[in-house]
Amino acid sequence: GSPCSDAGNNSADVDAFANGGVQAVPPTDLDGDPRFAENLCVSDTGLGDAPIIDMGSYEFATPVPQAALRVKGDAIGTGDGQTWENAVPQLDLAMCVADNSGGAVQEIWVAAGTYVPALRTVANDPRSARLRLQDGLAVFGGFAGTESQVSQRNVTANETILSGDVEGNDTNQQATRAENLYHVVLASNANATAVLDGFTITAGNADGLGTLGIGGGVLVSAGSPTFRWCTIRGNEAENGAGMYALSGATPTLMNCTFAVNDTGTEGSGLYNENSHSSILNCLFYENTGGASVFNDVGSTPALINTTLSENFRGISSTGGSLPTMVNCIVWGNGNNNAHQVIGAADATFCDIQGGLAGDGNIDANPSFVAPLQGNFRLVTGSPCINTGLNEAVEGVINFDLDGNIRIHNTVVDMGAYEFQGGDFGGDGIVDNQDLPALIECFSGPDALPTPAAPITTDQCLVVFDFDNDDDVDLGDFRTFIGLYQPQG
Repeated sequence: GSPCSDAGNNSADVDAFANGGVQAVPPTDLDGDPRFAENLCVSDTGLGDAPIIDMGSYEFATPVPQAALRVKGDAIGTGDGQTWENAVPQLDLAMCVADNSGGAVQEIWVAAGTYVPALRTVANDPRSARLRLQDGLAVFGGFAGTESQVSQRNVTANETILSGDVEGNDTNQQATRAENLYHVVLASNANATAVLDGFTITAGNADGLGTLGIGGGVLVSAGSPTFRWCTIRGNEAENGAGMYALSGATPTLMNCTFAVNDTGTEGSGLYNENSHSSILNCLFYENTGGASVFNDVGSTPALINTTLSENFRGISSTGGSLPTMVNCIVWGNGNNNAHQVIGAADATFCDIQGGLAGDGNIDANPSFVAPLQGNFRLVTGSPCINTGLNEAVEGVINFDLDGNIRIHNTVVDMGAYEFQGGDFGGDGIVDNQDLPALIECFSGPDALPTPAAPITTDQCLVVFDFDNDDDVDLGDFRTFIGLYQPQG
């Protein structure tokens, strides 16, 4: 995006001789690369017919279109994107190359770091920049910069951030966000092959008029884009701070977290306007200023195994909207039962504070590990363990929010986390405190556990029967050792 790219004068000659003779511009730059290389990611501002020469000693080198481009912010190689050593240094540039590749670029792999979109929709407004999702292109974050396969990345360890903080000066003061992007990510009429996977989306500030006042983190206008393993946090907007979906949009949100987003009116996490989002195995917490999920104008979102807790409000629907909820937990939002589910909802096999009519629904404290610290995993004995509906997740959700296999122990749990067993003490860690209970439950093969009170056979099977064969034997003991984290 350099202003010097495609900004030279193609017909310029160089006064190279003392006697006044002239010669044409050399055909190569200082690296030996050809001059007059077209940069499709900028507008031509120089003189002559395209391709137009760049200013300076070096000609812009366009990354080579290929199935997977690599992006790394501190890369210092050739920038062709074929290897991590020669990764493209700018995500915007890789997106532009993909957009002009005719489908040749199918994936972009992005290494850990912070990337601020700079491709503007309005030339003189830096706040109009955004990352635009494209059909047929999957953009993956979470790489260290050594991987050869997507499956080798670690999204948690290698946080890859899309930030709207243009000046890098955000604090808790609103004034520092005045220059932030209106939307960090835009998906307009994109289909399900437009994928964003493994990113943190933050610091969007939709404080303008019309569509510039909605969707601080993500704006989805029609279409059906896919978001997986994304954390959408710390965004602001008048409506739909984390994400705003409108115009019949049908986005899929899989294993995503919406946290600490703030709205002036409604939809602090997600605002659906005449939209039909699929919200699968997601977590909404500490979103403020309105309902964490707000539905209007006939929206019919589907929420499966999603947890909403510690928000200003839970889920709210109006304007003929009707969300479907299965295996969800809505607990601890606002300050009373009325702040959990507001308006109509078709809920089954859910744990809802204050209760709601529907098959399999319960009204019982879900017993999170540490909700005030953002830990919404289930402790041993939670009423949400083994009380969900398997049919809702089979063939749809294979992993919980930690990446653990779902289903564990024959019946799916409610909420975003599947209880994995081993943690008899309920502190979220399989450690020294759980070992005595395992020994008490040990039965050997093909025998039900017969522990001494107060431990029960059912507790033994729920916590320690990892292979679901109605005993606690050496196979289960080996699994326990694999989870074991010695303390002190």
